[in-house]
Amino acid sequence: MKNYILSAQKWQWREFADLYLRDACANLQIALKHMDQWLSDKTYLVGTEPTSIDADIFQLVYVPVARLSHQEREALPHLSRWCRLIQSAASHAPDRPPLVISCTRLYA
Repeated sequence: MKNYILSAQKWQWREFADLYLRDACANLQIALKHMDQWLSDKTYLVGTEPTSIDADIFQLVYVPVARLSHQEREALPHLSRWCRLIQSAASHAPDRPPLVISCTRLYA
């Protein structure tokens, strides 16, 4: 049963990516906030270890997250933690520098 749930969650994240991350008209701020909320009690998007979904979604959020200010990243603590984890767990993008995400809060 658990495999069916994980498979369904993978498909949900693929659809999320198509609707909110690949669509130029989509509001990326809303998508990033949704991801932050989802990750509030999870380490990875699906399951208990990194999957191809984590790597694929990371590729899609890399540029939007890189464009955020430090203060905006701090407003998304769970997404920031996930980005730090995913880019350190695997080769995130050999042609891109790693995202600089501080573990220390600078803004209250």
